[in-house]
Amino acid sequence: INEFKAEAIKEIILNTRNELLNKNKYGNKIIALSGISGGIGTTTIGMNMSDLLSQNLPDKNILYIDLSTTKAVSNLFLQKNPLPNKTIVDLINTSEFHLENNLQNGLSKIRENFYCVTGIQKHIDKEYIEKDVFISKLLEYVSNSSDYFNFIIIDLGLADASNLKTTIYDIVNEIWLLTEMNLPHISKVKTFYSLMKRAGLKEKISFIVNRYDSQNAISVNDVTSILNMTSGDKIQFDDYKIPNDYKTLGKCWNYCELASQSAKESLFIEKLEDILKKKEFYCSEDKKSKEGFFSSLFKKSK
Repeated sequence: INEFKAEAIKEIILNTRNELLNKNKYGNKIIALSGISGGIGTTTIGMNMSDLLSQNLPDKNILYIDLSTTKAVSNLFLQKNPLPNKTIVDLINTSEFHLENNLQNGLSKIRENFYCVTGIQKHIDKEYIEKDVFISKLLEYVSNSSDYFNFIIIDLGLADASNLKTTIYDIVNEIWLLTEMNLPHISKVKTFYSLMKRAGLKEKISFIVNRYDSQNAISVNDVTSILNMTSGDKIQFDDYKIPNDYKTLGKCWNYCELASQSAKESLFIEKLEDILKKKEFYCSEDKKSKEGFFSSLFKKSK
């Protein structure tokens, strides 16, 4: 009983946060993706960027975690499984990062250097993942797994100020905030951006403008004016833009396929790769090694 008192859990969360921040000063990255509204493309971009990182950085290990609580569909695209038996709740309750054990409890292997934890499906789980006990266990798991994964991509779904999400925003290296360039979305961005600034998280935010060429899009000048940004901040809405590529993504969604696998030459993938290169996650020459870290590690252990 004493172990799960609020005071003890708070100490665990703060200690784990410090471990994560210190550990990730040395090249590894934890990135949170949040969408300013549902259906903005957070999961599509999160899954595809994770797959692109694993393809282009075969000597790095990638972990994609789906923590979205609305319309979790990553299980269909990554596991081809409409109702997984195990979820992140089962995985976190194993209390340790142990690859073989985790693969039986919610962790899935996509390829040698790409692993994922797909979205929850039960309403009862949505309540549990907001509890302090779950959050402390999640932080401990992320801390332990960051010894093995160079990139941890956390899909948070809809951007809000819940306990779980604010804790994740605090410990990650980057926050990718997805929006569209129209008034309903930009008005929500203004509120959320204001909250993030007050929390001291402004420098972590990158705005990813999805479907920037939609018919009702407003100008960058109008956006920065609404958000009360300086002229120097305009670059945030010019650098990371993805056009509407429904022709590609509509087909991928019909067959539950990743565009990074079935439509590698598409406009969507081209622009997503541009973002990853601008952020210097990789460049065209990076795809050299054919053997991932786990492969070499297991060979040594044998």
